Amino acid sequence: MITTDRKTIRVAFQGEPGAFSEAAAIQLLGESIATVPGATFEAIFRSIAEGAADAILAPVENSLAGSVVRVFDLLLESQLAIVAETILPIEMQLIALPGASLDDIRSVASHPMALAQCERFF
Repeated sequence: MITTDRKTIRVAFQGEPGAFSEAAAIQLLGESIATVPGATFEAIFRSIAEGAADAILAPVENSLAGSVVRVFDLLLESQLAIVAETILPIEMQLIALPGASLDDIRSVASHPMALAQCERFF
C-alpha cells in the first residue's frame, strides 16, 4: 500500500498528460491522485528521490510489444518495489484528413511503441 503524509498522492508516469500510463495510474488509484508527467523512465524513477512524486506507475509488459526491458533494469537499480498491478486495455485511433480512406493512406507518423501495437492492423 502506498502511504504518504499528503492527502493527495503524487504519481509519476512516463509521457505527456493523457498518456496511457496516466490513464493506468488513475484506473489503479482513482481520480483523486495528482499525476506527474516525466519525459523518460529514468526521470520518473528519480522523481521520488527528488521529492516530486510519492509513487510511480511504469509499464512492465505490453501484450503486443513485449516486456518493457528498461523499466525492469531501473527497478533492479532502485530500491523501489512493485506493490500493485493494473491492466489497461488500449484502443488506438487513426486520424486522417476528412474524406481520406484507408486505401489512401501511405504512411503513418506515430510513436514507435504505438506503431508496434498496431502492426497487425497495418
